[in-house]
Amino acid sequence: MNTADIDSLRQSLAGLKENFDMLVTEQRLLGFTERDGLRNDLRNAGNAIEHAINENMAWLADTETQKLMLALLNMRHQEAEYRLNPSELSRSSLRLPTGCSSASLPASTVRRT
Repeated sequence: MNTADIDSLRQSLAGLKENFDMLVTEQRLLGFTERDGLRNDLRNAGNAIEHAINENMAWLADTETQKLMLALLNMRHQEAEYRLNPSELSRSSLRLPTGCSSASLPASTVRRT
């Protein structure tokens, strides 16, 4: 093995290390477990929305409460499906159902980050 081969190998190894470091950074952001990172934030947000629907929206008609809970359940299902099968099709299904948005909820129930 000559010096050029060793230099090339070092560059390749440095590139692999950089890619791995970026992967670790992204995984840390996402969360290594369900209780870390964005995964934890998503779970907590879903729980907060469910609590808001059940406890803070007594003024809504039962049918409207059921619609909100169904939308939340659907979003949780799609999120779980995406985690199991991260295809582009399941990614596109994570969007809010028609007519649902955080803007349609009272400001006190929407947590801003």
